This record gives sequence, C-alpha cells and structure tokens, in this order.
Amino acid sequence: MLDITLSFLAIFVGVGIHYTGLSKSKKATQSLLLFSGAFLLGTIVLEVLPYVFQSQSNVGIFVLAGILLQLFLETLSKGVEHGHLHTKNSKTIIVMFALSIHSFLEGIPMGKFDHYLLAIVLHKIPVGIVFYQFIRAINLQSVLTWLLITLFALMTPIGSLSAEYFAFFKNFEIELFAFSAGLLIHIASIILFESDDKHQLNLRKLIVVLLGIGLAYLL
Repeated sequence: MLDITLSFLAIFVGVGIHYTGLSKSKKATQSLLLFSGAFLLGTIVLEVLPYVFQSQSNVGIFVLAGILLQLFLETLSKGVEHGHLHTKNSKTIIVMFALSIHSFLEGIPMGKFDHYLLAIVLHKIPVGIVFYQFIRAINLQSVLTWLLITLFALMTPIGSLSAEYFAFFKNFEIELFAFSAGLLIHIASIILFESDDKHQLNLRKLIVVLLGIGLAYLL
C-alpha cells in the first residue's frame, strides 16, 4: 500500500515544488533531474536487470523492445517524462496518452524490488513539475487541470495493482519487468545526456550523477 500511495503523491510533490518557486532555479531542477536519472539507471542496472536475466536468459529482446517503445512514446510526449518539454505546441490528449502508457508500464515492477519504489518516486517528482507546467501553459480550466494531473498520477499505481492482481501480468512477469527496464534505461540515459543544454559534462553534473549511482550501489 505504501508503494501505491508514494508513487501517486510523487506527481503532486512535483506540482508543489512548482508552487514554491524552486522550479525557477535551473541549477536546482537540473540537479534533481540528474540525481533522479542516475539513481533510476543505477537501480535498473544493479537490481532489476540481474533479476530478469537470472530468471530467464532470453529476455534481452524485451529490454530492447522497451527501449524502442519509449523512443516512440517520446515522439508523442515531447520529452515530458525525462524532464524536458521540447515544444508547447502539443495536443494534450496525445501527451496524456504517451505519458500514461509510460507511467503504467513503470509501475509493473514496483512491488517486486526493494529500492525500485524510491527510484520511481524520485523520477516522477521532476516529471510532475514539467507536466504541470505543460498543463498550465495550455490554459485549461482549473477543474480539468487537476483532473488530468490526478489521472496521470494514478497510472503508475494502476500498473502496480495490475501486476499484483491480474493473471496475465503474473504469467509474463519476467518479460514485463524486462520491458519496463528497457523503457526506463532509455529515459535515464536521455536524462543524463540532455540535462545540459550545451551537452557538456561539468564538475557539478558529474558529482550529482556519481551521487545518484553511488546511492543505488550502496542500497
């Protein structure tokens, strides 16, 4: 129940950060995004991938499929899920569809791995900031704005509950874990490469990345 609650609230934490004004600090938001991406990548590589490959040796194709799916979803979401909105001229329904698929799939392994929940929560906080900024930019009515935010926040918990209660998800558990891992490997990699507009690895960026990966290793 804790994983369901925290993964749901993470989006609203991002919205709250926007309201505090902290999201106006480019260095602060970049550091949060970098740390979350590094920790997410470390968790997937150190915890999820060893499990799926130990359980089933031929799941590499599902990891690759997850990477390819996320590549396609990004063309629809315009990068919201890795903390960047590359264009504001996007149709809300298309962005919502892509983000919902992504969020649902990332929720599937949530109840299985010890530190996956923390990785997802940290990942979703900056996503919540960018998603809220996107919704506000298109000037929807307040009720519709909060309805879309709530629906988006529910998708990861729904993915986790589906994996727990539906037979299909249990029967293909390892394949779905590998699929989700591929999806998140792509996201985390993009975060690390795109967090700097100049695509340069400065000392601050290197330290934040090492802290994120180091925490994943220590845990």
